[in-house]
Amino acid sequence: MKVLDQLFVLRVWSLVIYLFCSVNLLAQDSETQEWTSFDGKSLKGQFVRMDGKSVVLKLPTGKEVNVKLSSLSFESHLQALKLSQPEAFGKDPLKVPERTEAAQSATSVTLEAALANPFGENPTIDSFLQVATSQWKRGNPFISWHMLPTNIREEIAQQSLRNMEALGPPGRGQLSQLISSLAKIAAEKREWILGAQGSQFPFLAGAVDDPQKQWPYLVGFLQKLSEAKLWQDDNFNQANIEKWLASMSLVMGYLNQMHPEKSNVAYEVVSQSADSADVEVTVADQKPVKVTFQKQGNLWIVPEAIQEIESQLQEEKQTNAKSQGLTMMSAGMSFVAPVMKKLAEARTRQEFDQALASSGLQQMMGAGARSGAGGAGDMTLLPAMLTGLPWGLPGFPKVGSGK
Repeated sequence: MKVLDQLFVLRVWSLVIYLFCSVNLLAQDSETQEWTSFDGKSLKGQFVRMDGKSVVLKLPTGKEVNVKLSSLSFESHLQALKLSQPEAFGKDPLKVPERTEAAQSATSVTLEAALANPFGENPTIDSFLQVATSQWKRGNPFISWHMLPTNIREEIAQQSLRNMEALGPPGRGQLSQLISSLAKIAAEKREWILGAQGSQFPFLAGAVDDPQKQWPYLVGFLQKLSEAKLWQDDNFNQANIEKWLASMSLVMGYLNQMHPEKSNVAYEVVSQSADSADVEVTVADQKPVKVTFQKQGNLWIVPEAIQEIESQLQEEKQTNAKSQGLTMMSAGMSFVAPVMKKLAEARTRQEFDQALASSGLQQMMGAGARSGAGGAGDMTLLPAMLTGLPWGLPGFPKVGSGK
């Protein structure tokens, strides 16, 4: 372990002990003090200075000696820190930011309702689009699943199973722990994240445009995403994968509430025949876009959109790139998850910033952003990344996409 890491761990433990130490211990000045080791031995000496991994003491005889910090009791180690940095101990170590309560998702759709196909037999283009847009506005992103042909749904399910197999049970456990820590950090440390050091905090700071309005939904999103039932092993088999995909999709409903413009969808049928229809689609405040739908069984699809989804799925299957990336991600989480846990447990802004600075996360995420791998805020894309579900209604223009 690096010297800085050893010092950081010892400082954290020392600050915990600080809460229970007697006032007399902290009131001592830099005259002669008593110093104790872990094995109970003691000596008297005057603090001179900190010297790397040691504290320099002046004995009553006048001789200076170096005592390793690792050999001192917690109380004596704290005493050395207090005497070397008196200004740091003048601050309130328990001061924490105000907690952000999670917003509740506005969706009125249950998991059972999301799983049920709402289109019925032989829908007209108007009834099909009316059902799709109304379900989307009600907070049911899983409506996009029911707008896909059977072969596409089957391939998404298989790809999702491959993705979760690449993570494996240990990876899923670490991912659940990571998200749980992020939820705690988002709820309890918003000001620190958005502050001078925390403004570059990976995963969260870039996820919102308007923290005052959107942050409670980010907290709700992370808390729902971290629920243990989402990561149980029995989700990831042929019988249960569709139910898991629906559950993940409903979690994504929080993101629609963070960006309500995504739910502002309108359409107008311009012309139609028995198996084709030209439709003007408007999303948010974008200009209307003309889209051609074709009838396929009980669905109305946009062929170009379906071909694009199918092409992406085939490429993923052939290259196995996503599964390989998730395998690497699983290995990386063995480092990231404990760091996030440490950040979640930080009790002061100083501890938080020190843990973040020593973790290397900012440098890692910066390098990822420069290489095109994405930067802060990517945690909100996790459900779509793992599931392969279309983000939005298939064939409809995306907000800000320019289509």
